[in-house]
Amino acid sequence: MTLRIKKYGLDFYVQKLKDQEPYSIARYGNGEWGCILGSSRRTGSGSQSLTIPLLRHQLAESLQRHLSNDNYFLGLQSPGYLDRCGVLRPLKKWLSSQAPTIKWHDGNVFHHASMRGTLYPLIAQLRKMELVVVGPRWLQGLKKQVFPNMKFVFVRRRDCFETADHILAGIIRALKTCKASAVVSFSAGPTSKTLIYALHRRATQRPFLLDFGSLWDPYVGKRSRRYHKRLTDAVIKRNLTGRK
Repeated sequence: MTLRIKKYGLDFYVQKLKDQEPYSIARYGNGEWGCILGSSRRTGSGSQSLTIPLLRHQLAESLQRHLSNDNYFLGLQSPGYLDRCGVLRPLKKWLSSQAPTIKWHDGNVFHHASMRGTLYPLIAQLRKMELVVVGPRWLQGLKKQVFPNMKFVFVRRRDCFETADHILAGIIRALKTCKASAVVSFSAGPTSKTLIYALHRRATQRPFLLDFGSLWDPYVGKRSRRYHKRLTDAVIKRNLTGRK
């Protein structure tokens, strides 16, 4: 099976924010695939058990019944990395029988922009919008460091899928205080995908639902992934200010 991956640049996603064209993007990496395929017990960071049948069912359903419209995007982690993790071949086999028509987006576009020091256009645009950040406690620091007007929905650091209904209710409450152009930033591991799928299907006017994963961690001093160690203070400053 050949994976069809659209390599849109950061500007594609930022322009939709500027144009008030709500979209959702959910990103699937080795953790999600380890859960769907039953090949992993926990995420690489250890934050989420992947052996929960309901989580596996909901992740699979979000792909099997994916919403093939112009504003629901599915991002795939680098095939090279997935191959090194040992899941590329089995995920291709699974997709060929379960969800063969998916047209993927590049799941690394935001993180690569952060590493290159070209993330500022996204940050600058999010600062102009009503923003709800969904994530672990340390991301509350974004309010001081990055997004002073943001709202926050707490997600516990470990095994947050057990509280998915509570998180969903918190997001809905936060959105009721926002305008239709609100952006929800998700940093909740595999649970993010199930929440984005559930929220996007709601009949009410949709916000932007963006799966940013660990993108924001270095901006609050939390280098939670190995690649974060390569993100220098100078690059972080350039992403925050747009200045070299």
